[in-house]
Amino acid sequence: MNEETMVKVNSGEIPNTMMRRMLPLSTSGPRGQQHLHYFKVESKAPRNLVKTTFVMIHGLNRRRQSCMSWEELPDFFSRFGMVLALDLLGHGHSLPGAAHGDINQPYDVELQVDAVLELLSVEAPNDGKLVFVGRSYGGYVSTKLCEGLKGSVLGLVLIAPMLENKEEFAPILENLPIFLMWAKEDMLIPFENSQLILGNCRKVQTLFIDRINVPEDVRSKPSFKFMSHSPEITNKEEFSMQVTPWLREILKFRGGVIA
Repeated sequence: MNEETMVKVNSGEIPNTMMRRMLPLSTSGPRGQQHLHYFKVESKAPRNLVKTTFVMIHGLNRRRQSCMSWEELPDFFSRFGMVLALDLLGHGHSLPGAAHGDINQPYDVELQVDAVLELLSVEAPNDGKLVFVGRSYGGYVSTKLCEGLKGSVLGLVLIAPMLENKEEFAPILENLPIFLMWAKEDMLIPFENSQLILGNCRKVQTLFIDRINVPEDVRSKPSFKFMSHSPEITNKEEFSMQVTPWLREILKFRGGVIA
């Protein structure tokens, strides 16, 4: 990998373990040249774990969603493998993107999928496996990515995913291990949508949150509806405790210590 392929970006206030990068994409979008911004966290996993890359894909909201929306969760997943947390095209610091005043340019899902595939071709080991972590629209993008990467995907962590067409997603996800998290008081994508996934996918472990963990005074504020859609952040302790054994199982971890 050389500097013509990969451009490092000044990190700003991010954990020291996270490397901030910008990948010039080979394909042009509606506005010409595109660059995909992402964080990379090197693996801290034991050597006896399957070599795995976690790909974290946020939701669809150009003013509020970016790779920074995951807070410290990329560090959490690095205990099990390398982590790539990206800004979708049109979001965050990807170019064109919201951080550069370009918040109205549409990008269809195929362009998003192509961008992530190009990132994987640069960063993910050829002999490794993949786990997608997708929130909301990121769950939809993750599902579309699985369609062409079936042999490499170990499983998906889906948080209130934007999956409504079972004819589209069921053939892709039917036999893949899924960790499904949803807040019952989600104000953006109704919790009832979880039944569509449970009814069409065979290997689903669930974490359904009765009440998200925020101060009472926050519940009356406009920001609450967005918090209700990110239970992995508001209830991160419950999330980490329950997703850890699921990850150990799909990664075939059989002993030793996870940092």
